[in-house]
Amino acid sequence: MNAPSPMALSAVSAPSIERALLGAATLLAAALVWLAPRPPMVDLPQHAGQVAIWRDMILGASPFAGELRINLATPYLVGYGLALPLAFLVPATDAIRIVLSAAILAFMLAGRALRREAGADPRLDWLMLFGVTGFAWSWGFYTFIVAAPVLLIVLRLALRHARAPSASAA
Repeated sequence: MNAPSPMALSAVSAPSIERALLGAATLLAAALVWLAPRPPMVDLPQHAGQVAIWRDMILGASPFAGELRINLATPYLVGYGLALPLAFLVPATDAIRIVLSAAILAFMLAGRALRREAGADPRLDWLMLFGVTGFAWSWGFYTFIVAAPVLLIVLRLALRHARAPSASAA
């Protein structure tokens, strides 16, 4: 029985090593929000405060309830709505962190699915890390980070529909 040559072995394992490294980088990106007591995202305290005040208003514990109203027509509602149930179990900041971590993972999965649907080079997956950990991350664009995976899913469905239009896929 002949042993495989080192060249053949490296050619077979290179894609799996790259996938493992990308997976580790993705998990690291999702864990970044947990490393600091207060993540260094400019708008994040405001978002956590919004979730906390909304929770307190529901519980009847807010001294500002007479001064505040919940705007149901805001695009922030999706991110806050996902964090609100968690805020009843954990502090509001941790609820935001859980949603952010999940959004980062979802962005990478949705981006990878879109890239596969488009038939693009798998090396592009690495660039998706900057979609949620770059400008949007540093400024704390919480609702953008939460909504971005939804956009990628819609783009994938639109691409699929453009390739094979049908009434059932619309």
